[in-house]
Amino acid sequence: MRQLLADFEANKPFVGGKVLVVLHRVTLCNSVMTTYLAGFGFQLYSADTTDFENATRLVICIDSLWKVQCEEFDLVCIDEVPEVVKQLCGLKTKHPSSGKWNVWMKLRTIMRNAKRFLLMSAQADSLVKHFLDKCHLSAHWCQNKIPLLSHLHYEFAHFEAAEMGYRKLVEALEAGMKVAVPCAEQKDLNCTLLEMQRLFPDKSFLRIDGSMNEEAKREAVGRVKTEIFDAIFYTSTMDCGVSIDIEGIDIVVFRLNERSINADVAMQMCQRVRKLSTNKIIFVCDGRVKDWDYWPGYICEKIEVEPDEDLESQISCTLLEAATKAEAERQLLSLNGPEYYYRSRRGLWRFKRRVIPHSVTLDEAEQVLKCPNHINELIRTCLLYTSDAADE
Repeated sequence: MRQLLADFEANKPFVGGKVLVVLHRVTLCNSVMTTYLAGFGFQLYSADTTDFENATRLVICIDSLWKVQCEEFDLVCIDEVPEVVKQLCGLKTKHPSSGKWNVWMKLRTIMRNAKRFLLMSAQADSLVKHFLDKCHLSAHWCQNKIPLLSHLHYEFAHFEAAEMGYRKLVEALEAGMKVAVPCAEQKDLNCTLLEMQRLFPDKSFLRIDGSMNEEAKREAVGRVKTEIFDAIFYTSTMDCGVSIDIEGIDIVVFRLNERSINADVAMQMCQRVRKLSTNKIIFVCDGRVKDWDYWPGYICEKIEVEPDEDLESQISCTLLEAATKAEAERQLLSLNGPEYYYRSRRGLWRFKRRVIPHSVTLDEAEQVLKCPNHINELIRTCLLYTSDAADE
């Protein structure tokens, strides 16, 4: 194989100069441009001086690909290709030539006309294969012989009260560690940062999140790669592709919270830091996170009809004594019954225990992987199981 590739390179040397780099985030475009490509004659699509008609070396976000005039490049490079495809599928039409269909047609034409293409991702899967099939292209697939993340250790830390959720982070800062703090939610980042600033007024913190404009975000991403802070707080705004390669960060404490983020995004966020002295990532999350057996949660609904004597006698033993509805919901954290009630000035409320989802067996999961069409049959089975459990 090596000899075959060597012969190919000898007979087909790369001598072209037209290069297109396609990414899925504005911040990632800025990062790649300033970190790697600034000295090679590339233009950044968002710059005021960019000439789309004559640009031959261009870094561009997939949203704006419809602006590119040239459709024949010597090399097309797409980084984080699954994310680019996902972003493409969700594009809105903000200009007569924009939108997902126009951008898709432009991308497919560019890919098919390119002399060479390079698709990069740490988790390329069937989505990328499907994308190539639709472009009528075939690729040579390569992967690392040894997983790059095999040295990392993970720990889950559940907490019941909000103030206890800061314990792992506080302990790390008190020990003098430099901490990366990914946060699943914007509001949680704000609260956590304010609490750490109150507890440690002399320590230095940096935030990167969606509340910042693009210029401030670009400046913050640049600083995080060159300066060491006691803690770096960021949301999914600092997406996959942005790497913090600087040495000096000791540990990652991920504020996972409840059910606000999927696994792919979570793993991308916690792996932005490439070099950890402890090789440890701690997920700090509420005790209710994905823990259906321990706390499945309750569905709250208001009872619109006036309760009769039978209902009054039925709810008397499950009526929660609380000053507010929020206080009643806090009481549910320590309860595990099927149904509870709360009476306020606005009326009567019922809290009904959520039905625990059907656990998929290993054989069922294996069949879905072998034949994706089985997923619909499996979902129907789960829905029937859930419906029967609710009736009981």
